[in-house]
Amino acid sequence: MPNEIAYIILGFVLSLAIGRICIPSIIIVSKKKRLIDIPNERKVHTALIPRLGGISFFPALVISYTFIKGIFWASNGFAAIESPIFIRDLLFFTCGLMIIFATGLSDDIAGLSYRRKFLLQFIAAAIMVIPTGYINNLYGLFGIHQIPAILGIPLTIIIVIGIINAYNLIDGVDGLCSGLSSLVFITSGVFFYINGNFGIALLATCTLGVVFAFFMYNVFGKRLKIFMGDGGSLTLGYIISFFCLQFITKPEISFEIPSGETLMIAMGLIFIPLFDTTRVFASRIYRGVSPFYPDKTHIHHKVLRLGFTHLQSTLILLCIQAIYILANILLTPYLNINIMFIINMGSGILLIYVLNRIYKHKSDKAIKA
Repeated sequence: MPNEIAYIILGFVLSLAIGRICIPSIIIVSKKKRLIDIPNERKVHTALIPRLGGISFFPALVISYTFIKGIFWASNGFAAIESPIFIRDLLFFTCGLMIIFATGLSDDIAGLSYRRKFLLQFIAAAIMVIPTGYINNLYGLFGIHQIPAILGIPLTIIIVIGIINAYNLIDGVDGLCSGLSSLVFITSGVFFYINGNFGIALLATCTLGVVFAFFMYNVFGKRLKIFMGDGGSLTLGYIISFFCLQFITKPEISFEIPSGETLMIAMGLIFIPLFDTTRVFASRIYRGVSPFYPDKTHIHHKVLRLGFTHLQSTLILLCIQAIYILANILLTPYLNINIMFIINMGSGILLIYVLNRIYKHKSDKAIKA
């Protein structure tokens, strides 16, 4: 066990170092080539900021993970320490990740129509879901248990696409998408390591390293500030969806806890991005506009308009997300899955209501003054 921890830490350090080396060069090239994010009425920034930070994620992850795993296998042997099922899943996941990474990068550089982006996301999701496993049981959520493949496969593909786009859409404040993703990687790394899945724990920490490097430039950078762009947010969303599917579809391999609990733990990991995207889409449809019509109704916009800075808004939402993660981990063993779902959704609705009421109170007070 201590030996594995050393490799996991080394994976994080190597990925962090690759990010710290690559990102400054990416910033310089982006500025020279004018690959920048231009402010408009929908953006919350006013400066011209490079938007290709996500280009560092995929190579840093692949280099650090494969190098550390190679050293580990050379030192400890191969067959006895790695699940063949995980190796299979990892191969299909990597194939889909390359498609998602190329999709986001192409959109950042040249722009892609939404239809083409959705098609590529569908292909990447199908590559991960169909060969490796789909959600075949809701464990009593909404009274549903076993789900046949004809329903489970398309449902899981839709969920994966939803997670990918949730992290893309939450990327509106400095450090928010990378911070929320880091919470997932930290929690997943700990859970998978404790339950004996060294491979995916290493994958989580290798991703965490480069995301942490990006976070420092994105939040605290002045001359070397950068955004992750779609190449980063789509990549993170796809990686996170892979972790969530490992939680939900393979609890017998990954965990020593009842299967139904892993479903709610996975929901807690991604609650803020997924709830906010669902809420915004439903609100737009209710108002009679396209669910993809851009506006400033996301949860980070609501926090910003209360007068908080980017960093303060990010920290507030990270703390709220951490509470959801802890609450789902601690309460799920003792509460019915439907009760847990109601608690999650009800508290999310209450959070939005409170933010709206505080803003209205401040606006009324300003008008009276």
